[in-house]
Amino acid sequence: MSKIAGLALGLLAIAVALPSLSFANSAKKGRDAAKSAATMRAKRAADEVRRGDVWLAVSDWGRAAASFRRATQLDAAAWHARVRLGFALARAGKVDEGLREIDAVIRATPGAIDAYLTRGDLLLEIRRWDAAEKSFEEAVRRDPKNGRAIFGMGDSARAAAGKLEGKAADRARERAKDFFELYLALSPRPARAREAEEAIHVLEHGEAGLLFLRGKNDLAAGRPADAVKSFSAALTKRAALDEARYLLGLALSAPAVGRREEARRAWRALAGHKDAHLQLGISYFEDGDLDEAERHLTRASVIDKKFAAAKYHLGLVFNERGDRDRAKAALRESLQLDPHGPTAKWASSRLQVWTGQIALLPEGQVIDAASEIDIGRMLAARLEARFGVVRDAAREERLSRVLKKLVQVSERRDSVRYSVRILNGDGLNAITVHGGRIYVFRGMLDFIDKHFGVGAKIVEDLYAGVLAHELTHVVMRHGIDRLKVAAASLASVTEGDARGVERLLLGFGRVQEFESDQYGALYCYRAGFDPSAVVKLFQNATAEGFEVSAASTHPRFSERAARLSDYLLDLRAKARRYEAGRVALRERRYAAAIAAFETFLGVFPDHSGARNDLAVALFQRADAARVRGIDGGERGGSVATVMRMASSVAPATRVRAIVLRGGDSGDGDATQLLREAESELERVTARDPGFFEAHVNLGAVLVALGDTERAKRVLEAALKRDSRSGAARLNLAVALSREGQWARAQTLTREALSDREHGVAALYNLALIEEARGRRDEARRIWEQYLAVDDESGWSRIARERVATLR
Repeated sequence: MSKIAGLALGLLAIAVALPSLSFANSAKKGRDAAKSAATMRAKRAADEVRRGDVWLAVSDWGRAAASFRRATQLDAAAWHARVRLGFALARAGKVDEGLREIDAVIRATPGAIDAYLTRGDLLLEIRRWDAAEKSFEEAVRRDPKNGRAIFGMGDSARAAAGKLEGKAADRARERAKDFFELYLALSPRPARAREAEEAIHVLEHGEAGLLFLRGKNDLAAGRPADAVKSFSAALTKRAALDEARYLLGLALSAPAVGRREEARRAWRALAGHKDAHLQLGISYFEDGDLDEAERHLTRASVIDKKFAAAKYHLGLVFNERGDRDRAKAALRESLQLDPHGPTAKWASSRLQVWTGQIALLPEGQVIDAASEIDIGRMLAARLEARFGVVRDAAREERLSRVLKKLVQVSERRDSVRYSVRILNGDGLNAITVHGGRIYVFRGMLDFIDKHFGVGAKIVEDLYAGVLAHELTHVVMRHGIDRLKVAAASLASVTEGDARGVERLLLGFGRVQEFESDQYGALYCYRAGFDPSAVVKLFQNATAEGFEVSAASTHPRFSERAARLSDYLLDLRAKARRYEAGRVALRERRYAAAIAAFETFLGVFPDHSGARNDLAVALFQRADAARVRGIDGGERGGSVATVMRMASSVAPATRVRAIVLRGGDSGDGDATQLLREAESELERVTARDPGFFEAHVNLGAVLVALGDTERAKRVLEAALKRDSRSGAARLNLAVALSREGQWARAQTLTREALSDREHGVAALYNLALIEEARGRRDEARRIWEQYLAVDDESGWSRIARERVATLR
C-alpha cells in the first residue's frame, strides 16, 4: 500500500470515529443529569423526613404522615421514611394501613431491623401479642444482641400470659422471664434494666405481682388513687411484698390523693428499706421538719453507705439549717459516690453556685439589644405566617395582664418591650422570639383549660409559669448563639419548611430549659403567683402522653418537674434567710445578719423591710466598730462626746409560703375541684365509652356545675343504655328540678325509690319536690318516712328541720 493510500485510510478512520465520540459524550451527559436528579430527589426526601420528624415531635400525626409519604414518593429506596410513615399512620388511628406500609418494607428489605421493631411495638399496642413476639424474633434473628427486640419478646410473652390460663399461661410466663433475663445479661446495665427486673419480679409473684404491676402502671400514668387500690390489693394477697408497700406510700403521698400521714406509716413499716427512709426524709423536709428529715436521711445513708441520693438531700437539709460547710461536704460525698448518677448533675450545679466556681460561657460576637429586636421582628413575621395568629380577646387580656406582672419583677424590664400572642398550633409549646415577643400555642391553652378549669385560680398560676419560663429566655439572653444561626437563615422559617420551626421549638438545650423553669418559678413567686403550679402541668402532660422523646435535646417533662420541685426547696431555704437575718440582728451578729439579708434580697429585691433591716445591720455594725475604736483610743475624742443614734428594724413581714407539692392546696375551691372531676370523667368516657357509671357520674358533676343542658343530654343517653339505672334517674330528676320541670322530676324520683342503693336518696329528693310543688302535708309525710330509715346522717338533721317547719 502506498503512503498516500495509508494516509487516506487513516483519515477515514478518524472521520468514522468522530460521530462515535460525540455519542459517548452525549450518553455521559445523560447519566450525569440522571445522577444529579436522583441526588436532588434524595435530598428533598431527606428534607421531608426531617419535616415529618418535627411534626412527630409536636404530635401532629397527619402532617407527619404526609411528609413521610412525600419522602417515599421522592426516594423509593428510603425505607426508613416508609417505616416512619407506618408509625405515623398508626398513631393517627389508621393502624392496619400503617402495618401494611411496614410489612411492605419488610418484604422489600428483609434486613431492615427497625421495621421489625416498629411493627412489634404497634402489634403490642393493639394486643396481637403472638404476632408482636414473632416480629421481635425476626429482628433478633438478624441481630442476636438487639436489646430492644429481646425486651419486646419478653413484653409480648408477658402480655400473652395475662390472657392465657393453666399450663399455657405458665409457659408464657417462663418464656417472658427467660427473655427479660437474657436482656439483663446483654450488658451490666442496659437501658431498661429496672423495668426488666420488675417484670421478672411480677412474673414470680403471680396474682399479687399482677396487681403490683397494675399499681405501677397507674402510678406512672398519673392515676395515684387507682394505684392505691392496686397496691393495697397486692399487699392483701402477699403482705411481704415490700416494694408494693414502698410504692403504696408514693401513691398515698401524691397531691391528688393527699394521704401523707398514711404514706409515712407505709414507709415506717419498712425499717430496712433505704428508699423508704429517703422518702420519709424528703417528706419531712418538704414540711419543714428538718430534725426528722435529717434523722431518716441519715438512716438511709447507714443502710447503704453508697446511697448518693440520701447524701444529696442531707446536703439540702444542712443548707437550710445555714450550715453551708456540712452541706457542701454532703454534696461532694454524693458526687464521689455516684459521679454519673441521676443526682450528680444536681449536686454539681448546686456546688458550683455554693462555691462560686461556675464554668464560663464560650466566647462569641456580641449582639446588642437593638440587633436582637430587629432579628426577632423578622422571625416573628415568618412565625406568624407559618402558623397563623389566634384572636381571642379574653385569653390575650389575661395573658398580657399576667406577663405585665412578671416583667415588673424581672431583671430586664426596660430595654425590651414585651408582648404575648397566641399561635394557631396544637402542640404543648410556647416560643420565645428575640426582642421580647412571646408566643403561646393554642394547644397549650386548651390543655390547661381542659385539665384545670377555665375559671380556676390555678389557671392564672399556670399561665404565669409558662410565660415566666419564656420571659427568662429573654432576660437571660439564652438565644444569642441560636439567634445568630436563625439570623443567617431567616428564609428557612417559611410556610413550607419545618426546619426553622424545629430550631425555634427545640433550639434551647437542657441547661437553658432547666434554668428557665427555675428562674421562671422565682419570677412567679415574686409576682404573687404559685410557682409550683407548673409542676402539676408537667405531670398532666406526662400522663396524657405528651412526654418529650428521650432522644431529644429538650429535657423530659418528668425531669423538669423533678428539677423544679428541687429548686422550690432551695428557694424556700433562701426565703427563710429573712427571719434568720432578723434573729442574727437581735443577737448582734451583724456579719451573719448582713449575709442573710443579702441572700434574701436576691430572691425579693423589692422587699422594703429586708432592705431596711440590711441597712440597720450595716449601720449597727459600723456603730459598734466606731465605739470600739473610741474605747481603744484609736480615734480622737472622748466617749462623752459620742452621741448615740437610734435605728429601728422594720415591722415583721410574713413571707408568702412556698407550696412544694405542685397545685396541692388543701381542700381547694369547690368549683375547681368539680372542674377537675369533670376533666377526669371526660377522659374516662372518651377512653372507655362503655363505662356506664362514669357517664352517670359526669352527669352529676355537670348538674353541680350548673350545666343542666349538657347534664340532661349525658343522663338521657345513660338511661337509653340502662333504663333501670336508679342513679341515672335520680341525677336526671335533679337536673330537671333545676329547670322547674317538677312533674317529670317527680316521676323519675318515684321510679328510683325501688333502687336498693339509691332509694333512700330518692325518698329525700321526693320530699323536696313535694314541698316545691306546694304539697306540704304530703311532703311532711315523706320526710317522716325518710327519718324512719335515716335518723343518723347529716341529711337527717335537715329532714327534722323541714318537718318542724311544715307543722
